[in-house]
Amino acid sequence: MIDPWEASRKAQAAGRFAEAEEILRRAIVQGDRPLEARRRLGVVLREQGLFRDAETCLREVLKADPGDLAALYELAVTLWEQERLAEATEILTAVARKSPRTLAVWRNLGILLERQGQRAQAIDAYRHAAELAPDRPELHEKLGDLVSDAGQEEQALDWYRRAAAVGPGHAGIEAKLGRVLHNLGRLTEAAEQFEGVIRRMPQAGAGHGGLGNVRAAQGRLDEALACYERALAVEPANAQAQHNLLFCLNHQANLDPQDLFRRHREWGQAVEREANPAIHQRTDAMDRRLRIGYVSADFRRHAVAFFLEAVFAQRDRARFKVYCYSDVSRPDNMTRRFEAMSDEWLSAVGWSDEDLAKRIRQDRTDILVDLAGHTAGNRLRVFARKPAPIQVTWLGYPNTTGLTRVDYRITDAWADPPGTTESLHTEELVRLSGGSLCYVPPEDAPPVAPPPCGQSGLITFGSFNKHAKVTDITLALWADVLRDLPHSRLLLKSNAMADGATRSAMWDRLVRLGVYRDRVELRPATRGFVEHLATYSHVDIALDTVPYTGTTTTCEALWMGVPVVTLAGRTHVGRVGVSLLQSAGFPSWIARTPSEFTRIAVDLASDPDRLAGLRGAMRERLSASRLLDAEGFAQRWEQACLDMWQRRCAERE
Repeated sequence: MIDPWEASRKAQAAGRFAEAEEILRRAIVQGDRPLEARRRLGVVLREQGLFRDAETCLREVLKADPGDLAALYELAVTLWEQERLAEATEILTAVARKSPRTLAVWRNLGILLERQGQRAQAIDAYRHAAELAPDRPELHEKLGDLVSDAGQEEQALDWYRRAAAVGPGHAGIEAKLGRVLHNLGRLTEAAEQFEGVIRRMPQAGAGHGGLGNVRAAQGRLDEALACYERALAVEPANAQAQHNLLFCLNHQANLDPQDLFRRHREWGQAVEREANPAIHQRTDAMDRRLRIGYVSADFRRHAVAFFLEAVFAQRDRARFKVYCYSDVSRPDNMTRRFEAMSDEWLSAVGWSDEDLAKRIRQDRTDILVDLAGHTAGNRLRVFARKPAPIQVTWLGYPNTTGLTRVDYRITDAWADPPGTTESLHTEELVRLSGGSLCYVPPEDAPPVAPPPCGQSGLITFGSFNKHAKVTDITLALWADVLRDLPHSRLLLKSNAMADGATRSAMWDRLVRLGVYRDRVELRPATRGFVEHLATYSHVDIALDTVPYTGTTTTCEALWMGVPVVTLAGRTHVGRVGVSLLQSAGFPSWIARTPSEFTRIAVDLASDPDRLAGLRGAMRERLSASRLLDAEGFAQRWEQACLDMWQRRCAERE
């Protein structure tokens, strides 16, 4: 005689759900363990996508036996399948309290809580799961991911080490260990970790790519590029290595701009071959309220946010509806401000590119704006699918995307003088008058302090740019300034200076240029943002980097009363400083040649009284400049959007 329970189980396991359903319904009619049969029937119905029927079935079981934990668990999963996450979480939490030794309950509760952004509660659930299954590396790894996203890198290090201990040979886990060491500024240890991954698993792109990131942070750009190339040799589809390589190339002083464009275009062609673009055929009206979508992982306290806020805060709500597609995994107060200023907000963390593109099409977004380029967290593969009729790149990346399906790139005539860089872009350049950047100073910035030369008698030059920007040509430029001013010193601050080996390498580079230790101070990054800004009180004059100039650091220095000297480059990446100083009203601090750079710096340093006067008046002058004219900038930005839309409407007609 055939056992109906075994028969239904086998049918269900084989995917013959209709057969399993028939067997279980017969068992219910015959009174053969009817509650168990009904519970199992609920699961079979759910597996067929019949969620409402499954829910009804399971609730009937619970009506007869409210304490049936298995039915409660299956009901929670059924509600989860219907995206009724809060209800599912409530039920699963009750099951966890009554059955605290069940691994699946805690693991799934962790997933549900994470999906709803309840990170602390998710961490607690995963901790319970890891205690029940200490030999499961994926649970320790997930805890590492969650605490890392919460900024608790030391704890993340511990969890990843546990994961690696119980799951040796897992390239992804070992690479995450290296990444956390990198984030903690322990660059030498991070490099050793990635080198170990490469020795043990040479075909793992994560090892080569991670080592490339460390070498870039150490300023060893040629080695970084070689690492990215090796990552792509073993994993040609490694998207992160592709983006990192292109971003790193922007720091190369001697790279021909046409070669850099070619690399971007080759990437764009490959991506566009894989992504079918949407065809937009809906009727367009010039006079309707336009839907502007912004895609970014930087709706948080990040450089991008300080230049984006003006557009949001000053926008014309009657003419524009703003959609935000956010990939922020660690929201902060700035995230909440952007969410409050937008009309529609979607957290796209964990969404596939295809699903996000589909959602953007469903939202009928008119103009979609990329704010990242090839920087971390970008969604350029969404743009390759052309989910919006007009696509724009702006702000986050100093170069072309390489995608022909991105229609425009926002810039200005100072950063991209007409007739000079059009051939280096797949996008059409749209130049905003008065500058393409508008800085919104942080509200918690400390007051401007007197120039330090008044106390020390020495002029202190400084740079707080990322170490990767401090190229050999940059150091040579700064060394010329120090040679012309024997009674001056240099203060450099960056994350990389926390690493002993990187610091020693910097000393060696400076000594080779004739700049000795007693004239240089190397500081690691400060812990807090206010403390970071306060460190400008130790700098008299800021020196910009070459060929990749500062952006946020330049604006921060100016807001803290510190003049900035920049050297104009050939392309956008080397001319952002030009744009900022022109907008701020300080064009005399822009050098066209290295010798002029030295002269401007020396002239500023030669008059301490003038420096003090500049410092005291800087914020007032900036507040009256185009660089901080939020209302005017928002109007120019919105007019550019309207012009793009008008052009599209005219072309369709």
